[in-house]
Amino acid sequence: MSDSSVNLSEDSRESLDPGQPEIVPQQPSPGRGIVEVLLILALFFVAHGDLPPDVNEGHYLGKAKHYWNPAWCPEDHFLKSADAHLVFYWTIGWLTKWLSLGSVAWIGRLLTWGLLAIGWFRLTRALIPKAGIGLLTAACYLLLLERAHLAGEWVVGGMEAKGIAYGFLFLAIEALARNRWRVA
Repeated sequence: MSDSSVNLSEDSRESLDPGQPEIVPQQPSPGRGIVEVLLILALFFVAHGDLPPDVNEGHYLGKAKHYWNPAWCPEDHFLKSADAHLVFYWTIGWLTKWLSLGSVAWIGRLLTWGLLAIGWFRLTRALIPKAGIGLLTAACYLLLLERAHLAGEWVVGGMEAKGIAYGFLFLAIEALARNRWRVA
């Protein structure tokens, strides 16, 4: 290598112009990210934090309680029907053995909204790496879901498998945006 060659690799710490200070891209603070995720979670609560049961929660939680305690409403035809949501019953339904249905609904909502908030934050940070964009776009997203939907579909609401699926979808799209195809 001659003296006039320049190393442009990422590992090079030398500045191209010795008189100029090296410009190192600033990484976003993890603390700010956590705060933004919590603010998005709070936004979800303000938008949809009604008392349980919300849309379909009565069905999901009733079936989960009956799955773990068949003596609860033993003659109800709906509760005696086929158990189509075994993953749900095993991941959160077992809490109905010790907690009220309302408490389990709140736990499920917070877990679902937390996953949605993390997924949304990571996706928006991958696309537009600026502080506060996740919160701003989450507010716009909620507004559009409330006012511009076509078939009454919702993403943020009560505890339901759909919310969890959307949270993982946001994380998968974020991985694609960062060119991490195996993770997606």
